[in-house]
Amino acid sequence: MPRPGKGPRLYLMPAKYVGETLRRRATWVIQDGGYRLSTGCGEADRRGAENALAEYIIEKHEPPRARARHPDAIAIADIVNLWLQQVITGKPNTGDYARRAANLLAFFGTDTLADINGDRCRDYARTRTAAAARRELEDLRAAINHHHKEGYTDSVVRVVVPPRPAARERWLTRSEAAKIIWSAWRYREKQGGPKAGQATRKHIARFLLVALKTGTRTSAILGTSFKQIEGRGFVDLDRGVFHRRALGAVETKKRQPPVPVDTALLAHMRRWRANGQTHLIEYQGRSISEIKGALRRAVKDAKLDASKGPVTPHTMRHTAITWAMQNANPEEATAWNIAGYFGLTLEELERTYAHHNPSHFAGTIAAINRRPANKSTELGLQKGYKNSGTKRKYPQV
Repeated sequence: MPRPGKGPRLYLMPAKYVGETLRRRATWVIQDGGYRLSTGCGEADRRGAENALAEYIIEKHEPPRARARHPDAIAIADIVNLWLQQVITGKPNTGDYARRAANLLAFFGTDTLADINGDRCRDYARTRTAAAARRELEDLRAAINHHHKEGYTDSVVRVVVPPRPAARERWLTRSEAAKIIWSAWRYREKQGGPKAGQATRKHIARFLLVALKTGTRTSAILGTSFKQIEGRGFVDLDRGVFHRRALGAVETKKRQPPVPVDTALLAHMRRWRANGQTHLIEYQGRSISEIKGALRRAVKDAKLDASKGPVTPHTMRHTAITWAMQNANPEEATAWNIAGYFGLTLEELERTYAHHNPSHFAGTIAAINRRPANKSTELGLQKGYKNSGTKRKYPQV
């Protein structure tokens, strides 16, 4: 049985040097079978490349629009393309959807709607990590539901999604966070070429400071500038306010409320701006849309205990919320305030982070240990016993 094609995907064409002279910069290209198409986006512009991939998938072919077709006649590729066109296009994270859609099409691209069942979904889940399979199959379910809602089929097909994986427990101690920051800040490029000896990871240290101090999602941090730009977040350095939601973006379930910036972090940001930065996180004068690989290398150099689990960009948000819960003073920061700052619901905060601060049980403990004013009813233990003078005839607890 021939292996299924990988479908459209991004590939980083490496830079080409002749001696120490750069002849061609590293560029993202779209790989589709034996066909390659340049996105025109450099290595740092991963988000732009993902948007180009989304446009390529959407424009690859026009899905049929006949009404109420039989599932045997409806290709999964048509369903996914229709969903991308009508629902996803225009969203700020279109590239993320496109990347997941490419993974789905690589597996289900030759299937029809009639082929979708529990076994087929479980086969797909075995090719991906648990978290990736769940997220991508949720996209497939949304695409199929949209197709049915629009009236292109009468059949309702269920997509079997893997159970939600256990909440991530990996968070950093302050010592571990400091090790990574210093590892990134002090690093000097060791490979040959024009970057040899340069400090090429200082942007990682800046990212870590912002993420650990504000608990902001990675995409929001990388999409923030020091001036108001359509489609980007904005740090008001005069008022000390971090507007995390992109200007002009609609509110989503991933709420991004504006928050005040810590005094020490605000001083760092003002210095970065004075040194010529336009965006909150820059690499060689340009904004970036991907930081996972560079962070992984910085973490490796910091030599953390690998047995605790991997450290990813999202670990920084998880760490910030964990620290807030561990050190929360109920008189200063209630659960409602913490959830609001990080853009979480109270349910999410309690489900994932409440175990880091069990102080809300203190009142229950006091109630257990408090002796009632009326000793004759204490724990019901006096019933059936009689006092003789001052000597108690019931056990002391």
